[in-house]
Amino acid sequence: LLDRRLAAGDAPRIALTGPAGELSYAQLHDRVCRTAAGLREVGVQPEQRILMVMSDSPAFVVVYLAAMRVGAIPVPVSTMLRADGVAELLRDSRARFLAITGEFAAVAESAAAAAPELAGVLADVPLAASPRPVHQLDDLAAFAPDESVYDTTADSPAFWLYTSGTTGAPKGAMHRHGSVQVVCETYGAQVLGITPSDRCLSAAKAFFAYGLGNSVLFPLSVGAACVLLPSPSRPDLIAETAVKHGATLFFGGPTFFANMLRAGLPADALSGVRLAASAGEALPASLYERWTGHFGIDIIDGI
Repeated sequence: LLDRRLAAGDAPRIALTGPAGELSYAQLHDRVCRTAAGLREVGVQPEQRILMVMSDSPAFVVVYLAAMRVGAIPVPVSTMLRADGVAELLRDSRARFLAITGEFAAVAESAAAAAPELAGVLADVPLAASPRPVHQLDDLAAFAPDESVYDTTADSPAFWLYTSGTTGAPKGAMHRHGSVQVVCETYGAQVLGITPSDRCLSAAKAFFAYGLGNSVLFPLSVGAACVLLPSPSRPDLIAETAVKHGATLFFGGPTFFANMLRAGLPADALSGVRLAASAGEALPASLYERWTGHFGIDIIDGI
């Protein structure tokens, strides 16, 4: 997702953009390699879990990629969880580290106190009340870059995602390193037809499997740009972000598409978007017809 892009000459291209800042592929690679060195320095070991309660931001992408680079297992979880929910997943995953962005500082401090196996917290803000050692992400990124990559195979565990819990307790689903390459080829390339000129904006957040592909895996696999929106998705905010950052691929679910129609957005609100994708539940034909009739943008049903 990174080294191959630099080898292909994509170093100056924009990798991440959005309200939280912009990084080129060269800058992202450098920060990931530095953070990987920092993770090793603070004691992160291969196959240890790093639970991530992080907004869609450059920090999310850096921690996610740096963790996999050192052989650790990033575990992005819902940013809508309360402290007791985060603590339960910390215990269930036996995570050794918890990574957060500042919006979730209070949740992290409370959850960390209820997770006895937790060794430390990785944060982009100071945590005065943390019961575990806190390592600032900027400090981790200040180490000399370590470009080494932990030796894995296609079958090695890469990351976990928790099921939604609608039919029982949430369960940690393990995803293999080989699956990343496969889904980027079968869905990213063959279905979306994603190219380096695309800019991807997702209403679904990156802690969802759907959002992780949309906002990180698919664009980085071809040298495209990820448009990251840290705040909760709203129709007006999505439209504003799409225009400001030149989104060409837009990802949502049927409920969000319906909300965009109800919001009364003008027909040209997504004028730069070439294709929309839906997932999460079946897309009703009537909603498809109303959306395409109003915005003039096709939606593919990506179940």
